[in-house]
Order: sequence, then C-alpha cells, then structure tokens
Amino acid sequence: MMIPHASRSLHTSKRRRTVPRLNGFAGQSSLERRSLPDLPVEVWREILVSVVCTSEALCVDRGDPFSDIGDWEMSTLRRISKSRHRGSVLCLVCKDWYGIVQQLVCEQVVICSERHLLSVVERLEKTVHGCVLGTCTRRVDLRIFFRGGTTTSYMENMIRLLRVTPNLITYVNNNQHDVDVFPSGHAVQVPSEIMETLATYCGATLQRLEWNRDECPLWSDLVHICARTPKLRTLASATAIVSTRHWTPTDTPVATFQHLRTLALGGPAGHPPIENNSTTMSLQSWDGLLPQLVSPAHSLPSLQRVEISPYFGTDFFVAHGPTIRTLCFTSTSASLPSILPACPRLKTLVIPPGGAMSFPPAHASLRSICISPPAGYSDSIPQRIFYSIVMPYLMETISRIEPLHLPKLSRLRIRDTGVLSGAAQCRPLQSLWSQWNARGVRFEDKHGNPIKASSDGMYDLAKSGTSVF
Repeated sequence: MMIPHASRSLHTSKRRRTVPRLNGFAGQSSLERRSLPDLPVEVWREILVSVVCTSEALCVDRGDPFSDIGDWEMSTLRRISKSRHRGSVLCLVCKDWYGIVQQLVCEQVVICSERHLLSVVERLEKTVHGCVLGTCTRRVDLRIFFRGGTTTSYMENMIRLLRVTPNLITYVNNNQHDVDVFPSGHAVQVPSEIMETLATYCGATLQRLEWNRDECPLWSDLVHICARTPKLRTLASATAIVSTRHWTPTDTPVATFQHLRTLALGGPAGHPPIENNSTTMSLQSWDGLLPQLVSPAHSLPSLQRVEISPYFGTDFFVAHGPTIRTLCFTSTSASLPSILPACPRLKTLVIPPGGAMSFPPAHASLRSICISPPAGYSDSIPQRIFYSIVMPYLMETISRIEPLHLPKLSRLRIRDTGVLSGAAQCRPLQSLWSQWNARGVRFEDKHGNPIKASSDGMYDLAKSGTSVF
C-alpha cells in the first residue's frame, strides 16, 4: 500500500516528488513514472476507502449500550472529522486521487451552521469526473445551533440538499435552539416542506431517521414519511407534534413499519413537552399513538429493539414483545413487572438508576443489564449531589436486581458517564464485585472492565469532604 509514501512525498519539492499518479501530470519524468506501479482507478478507490471513510458512520443501527466507546455517536462524528482532514491532504496528491477522494468525503456530511449548510449544498451540486457529488452522500448529520429560530434560507437550502442526495441512507437531526427564544420543553416543528422533500427524493433509500433534542416532526408527517421509506430500519424521535384541536388518537393516520428493527421514542428528561401555541403541542406520552401499532394488520414483524419513555401501558408489548431482543428505558418506569414478561426472548435491558424501578421476580432469557444515565443528563454533577442522591439511587437499583432469578444473566454494566461519572471508583459499588462474580455475572464499567474493590478509599474521602477527583 503506497499511501504513506504518497503522503510523505507531499512535503518534498516538486523536483523530488515521487507520488503515485494514475495518469501522471504533464512534465513527469519517465523515471518518476516507473517508480511506482500503475494501478486501475478501481484499485486506488478501494485503498482510499479504508483511509478516508468511516465505516461506523454508515451503520444504520443506534449505538450499542455495551459498546466500549463511551459516547458512540460523538465518537463517530469525531472519526468523520478526522477522515475529512485526511481527505483534504490526499486531494493534493494528483488529479485522479482528487476526484476519488472528493466523492468519498461527500459520503458523510456533518453540518454545523447555516453558512456551512450553504457551502455543503454548493459543493454537493458540483460534478467531478462526471459524477454529481451529492449522489455519493450516504449520511447527513445536522448539528446547527439556532439563536433566533430557523430561517427561510435554511429551509430552502435544506430542500436543495435533499434534492441532490437521492442515495441518502442515514438522516440525523441534532439541531439545537436557544432556550432564551424557545424555552425548555418547546419543540420546534420540522417544516412539512422538508419532510415532504425528504420522503420524495430520499425515501427509496433511507434506512435510518432520527430527530433528537429540540426539533421534531408533526405526527402526520412522521407517519407519511414512514409509509414512503420501504427500507427503513431505524426510527428515532424524541417527541412528535400533534394538533390539540379536538385531537384523539384515531384522528391520525395509522403507521406501518414492515422492516423496522429499532424504534426509539421518548422525551429527554429535563425537557418536559408542553403546549407551545394554541394549535399544536408536543406529546407528553406515546400511550395514545402506540396502540395504533397493536393491530396485527399493522404489526412490526422485524422489530428487535425498543427505546421508549415515557410509556405506562402494556398493550404494545403484549402485541410485539415476542420479537423484542433489546429494551431501553430512558427514564424510570413502574411498568417493568408487566412489560418484561411480555418479552420472553429479551436479551438486553437498559435502565436508568431510580427508586421507582421494580422488576418481575424472574426472566428466563435476559443475558445483559446496563444501568445508564437518564436521558437528558449528559453532564457530570457536583460531588455532594452525586454521593447524596445519585449513588443511593444506583445502589438501590442494583439491590433490586440482585434477588431476581435470572439464569442466563452474564453481564451487569454500570455505564459510568454523565451523572454516573466516577461511580466505578466508589467503594460501595466495588464491594459488590465478589457477589456478582460468584454468580458468574461480569460486573463491569462502561469500558467492560471489572468493577473490583480497590484500596484508594475514594468514597470515604468524598464523604469526609475531600476531593476524590
């Protein structure tokens, strides 16, 4: 593989340059042309894919709670950024590499501002080596911070972007809005024009759709796009907007998800959905809409993973529980004793710490349990709050799991990030390792390392007022 040699040669003078060239620039000597073998463009493309592209970015599944990566999505975005930097260097090698790398870099697009959006659109509309760059795009991540709400130019540029990316597979909206303009809890509606364009131009290839944080679609738009995305495998929406004017669950279209494997619905804690004007509101619970999916005529035959909160009913799980393998709750739920028995093939359970958590006495197939920070609490907290509130909740949750009859349980993971940061270094937690190990259960932290007792005395020091970090 000659790429290291090619990159190193960029720092040499033009007279000494010996970089590989598929067609060679004018003026290249015969000696230089013989220094490296000529390879077909297709071969160079396969080589450059491994350098420029990030395979995780094209994954249509959500992050694995048992992944050794602390923040799976942020790690993916960092890898995309690094790959773009490598691509910008490789573009300087020769004109053939320039064309190949330009296409590869455009496979994964992360947009961080409205100005950046316009720049990306203009680039994707260009043609390089007879190929419109937008046709190479497989993933779009929106991470724009709006101080005064979305603008008309934003909507127009988004429509331009979606029209030029007909092969889009993953669409993730992580836009944020200034809380001074849109108070916490007010969900900003994704314009129906954007939803319609997304369905019309990208629906045939879309496999993953996500709306997180501060923007969400109308429920009717959400159902409409799902009906036009036959390959959809992952759907995630923090909430949805429905009409409050004489609204009942039967007023909305029935959703169909024939190939959906992952369904993630729920409002992040700390952002309670509230009415934001006289005609629309954000959902406070999915209870009213999920029953529409219970009918066998509109089942979810491929469903394997469900992330949902808040939800207090059981009808949905009675209907679809037999196919579910992974169940994630982003906030505490008192319905677990009735929900878990409805999922006889469940293998993985993800829950937050909380005193309200209760469990059925046994489960025959459950293999892994992950205690993860509640949704919406991604930052660490002061030590006094951690040890006076969070740790007691965490210890109580573990104590409620301990007496359960779980014959296949092999892993109990404490995902010590966010509000749970530092939990794996606390003595009360470390002291539990031996009893779980005796049961054949791996008691581990977010990296998969055993949470074993140590002699550092961090927890005791913290209780006495001494810093442990």
